[in-house]
Amino acid sequence: MATAKKDRHSLTASATRIRRLCQLGSSYTRKGEYGKAEASLKQAISDATVHFGRCDWLTYIALNNYAVLCKYLGRFKRADQIYQQTLQRLTATKEPRLHELATLHHNMGGLEHARNRPDLGEPLARKSVQIWRSLLGPGDPAVAEDEAALGAILDARHKHFAARRLYFRALKIFRAHPAGHRYDFAITLNNLGASYHATGDLNRGERYYEQALKIKKKLFGSRHVDVALTMNNLGILCQARRDWQRAEELLHAALAIFRASLPMRHPKLTACRRNYVRLLAERKQSSCPRATLPKLPLT
Repeated sequence: MATAKKDRHSLTASATRIRRLCQLGSSYTRKGEYGKAEASLKQAISDATVHFGRCDWLTYIALNNYAVLCKYLGRFKRADQIYQQTLQRLTATKEPRLHELATLHHNMGGLEHARNRPDLGEPLARKSVQIWRSLLGPGDPAVAEDEAALGAILDARHKHFAARRLYFRALKIFRAHPAGHRYDFAITLNNLGASYHATGDLNRGERYYEQALKIKKKLFGSRHVDVALTMNNLGILCQARRDWQRAEELLHAALAIFRASLPMRHPKLTACRRNYVRLLAERKQSSCPRATLPKLPLT
């Protein structure tokens, strides 16, 4: 009996350690410290597999967090493999855990959005929203997060008005629950700015970009990948206004952050580099008739 009690205590301690490693990995991912995130999450996966097996929920949590990191690093194929394996396991159980199922659909939708396949991402994101609403009700911040994510996918499909309805509703909920949701608030402001920017409303686009940038800098400092993303968007907007100096300053700064933080072939780095090259070319030819505007902003 003493041995059994000791074994249970050991497993409890191992589970606590794995959860802490997952939390630490997710925190590093959000901060843009991807090397530290990968080390923490790989250790969590290893420990969970050794102590609880490949099919335990702790292993699922560690793998899911690692798949999110893979998306940020541009390892889309690996992230997709993890999500598909997890989905098969979740749907094979008689009573699937709805929280995990909703989170998985959210992440899979986000992955398709990152791969520039919003048509595949939309049904996944809608499924996530549907599950969260049934579990928590329409006014919960978790529902708002998913609705805002769905909004970004709808924007990518040029469904701008539907996207904005979701953004404004999410912002209202985040304002009512400010603790722990400043990051989500900033992301939604950036995406709202991108939505107006995409339809030519540069004044509103700039206003929301500036608000998002201010919050992101307060949360993460000035060298974070998410800060660079909004800088990139604001730089493109300034280019559309032919404010060459500010556009170049923003895109140059964004490109430096992406280069320091992301793999060389990452889609965000590639897009920002392309935007910067186009800016320099257009600025050089600014006395000629206006060139075609660059690609739409990043979300």
